Amino acid sequence: MTPITPNIIDSEQRQLNVSTWFLLFVLSYFFLYSNSGMFLTAFLTNWIYSIVVPSFAGLFGVTGVEKIEMTGSGDTPFDFHQVFFMLFTAFIASIVLLFLVKKKCTVDFFMKTVYMLVRYFVIYMMIIYGLSKVFYLQFQFPADYAMEVNLGDKSPMGLMWTFMGYSEGYTMFAGWLEFLAGLFLVFRRTTILGVLMTFGVMLNVFALNMFYDVPVKLFSFHIVLMSLFLLFPVRREIASFFLGRDKVTRDTIPFFDYGNYNSMMLWAKIGLLSFMLIRMGVGNYSSYKSKKNSAVITGKYEVVDQEFFMDGEEILDTSYAKIWESVPHLNRRSFGVKYKDGRERYFLAQIDTENQTIGLKLGTDPDSLYQMLNYTISDTSNIHISGNLYTDSISINLKKVEKEYLLKTRGFHWIQEYPYNR
Repeated sequence: MTPITPNIIDSEQRQLNVSTWFLLFVLSYFFLYSNSGMFLTAFLTNWIYSIVVPSFAGLFGVTGVEKIEMTGSGDTPFDFHQVFFMLFTAFIASIVLLFLVKKKCTVDFFMKTVYMLVRYFVIYMMIIYGLSKVFYLQFQFPADYAMEVNLGDKSPMGLMWTFMGYSEGYTMFAGWLEFLAGLFLVFRRTTILGVLMTFGVMLNVFALNMFYDVPVKLFSFHIVLMSLFLLFPVRREIASFFLGRDKVTRDTIPFFDYGNYNSMMLWAKIGLLSFMLIRMGVGNYSSYKSKKNSAVITGKYEVVDQEFFMDGEEILDTSYAKIWESVPHLNRRSFGVKYKDGRERYFLAQIDTENQTIGLKLGTDPDSLYQMLNYTISDTSNIHISGNLYTDSISINLKKVEKEYLLKTRGFHWIQEYPYNR
């Protein structure tokens, strides 16, 4: 029998060290990333990153990287540098752990911990985004002003938002898939089904974000990576199952074994899930109700008559720069004004349908206070707005401009002699 030479032993040891280091690197990175977005730890970690990441970027000569308020984009310079910082930190941490960790059981415990964190991170995000679609909040039916934009003038993201928002049914269908994927991930017996659904759904979401230039590419890519990470322990079983060779078991999934406390942990999990669903459900329903109520005044308006006052005196000069011509769009989040001189200005809007108030502030100054205006509805198409808008006191009567668009009237047809593709 040929003896094993020291060179072979050294080679096998190096391969083992490299594979262990890579595992520790992946675990360290996902540990950092999942804690940056978990609802229980996000406040602390985001505060830390807001201080550390700009300094980290400065080491490479990059300046002006700052944490900004939520804009809807997850692909800001700060977000990319935060990922780079977490990769760098995970690299250093994995090298340190490689020398500190001497027992396989310690690596196994770290694996189970990170697996649990990633699993619950994905659960939380899938349920959040799923419910936002189920309640038809993430996308909305295109407003009249959006329909008047030439197709060639739409951005790729605007085009995607339009076709997704057009169909409430399809949006809810996509939401239920995301919600169910997150729900299946909660329970051990359905974890594999939940991970497979998450991978399929989020791979499609990632593709949409990439090819329609939606600035949530980093986040959706990480959810895809996390679903692959969750599938990794059962990769052979999954392959065997789809090739018809074997059945999938949960034995290789790195779950914690709580022994006699398994039933208690199950009830704790059900309690946490119930809390999440109630909290998110109430919040989403409140937003849905607000959206539905504000839909009464949503639309495009022309100005019937108006009065402007400054320092208590009415402004009669028709050439006054702030005379309104129309309101191109009004919805629960934004308010557009077109002036007589052709200028257009867009305000961020906050509509309170119970107190019949509209809060407006300039989109260029999102940190300023809302200017509160009162509104009254005389009928389904006429609105009177009054109050103080910065330096002016205004009283304006608006009439809704109704237009029948094919996108609104076409509807659904089971039977069609020819494709109606316009």
